[in-house]
Amino acid sequence: MDPLTLFEKLDYPNPQEAVERLVKWKLAPDQLLGQAQPLTAPAGEIPQPEEQRSQDLLAQVPIE
Repeated sequence: MDPLTLFEKLDYPNPQEAVERLVKWKLAPDQLLGQAQPLTAPAGEIPQPEEQRSQDLLAQVPIE
């Protein structure tokens, strides 16, 4: 079962936010706690704001 369905079945108030926090915790737990270290962007890329990076990561997570 995917995390979004699980949170929906558990009647979480905001299941999408819960999934976002889960993904952030799995991929970058230091960012979830507000202790993020500055990231350096690969050559030629512009660093993205934190929220945009989270959205980009979420777009890569298969949710059925």
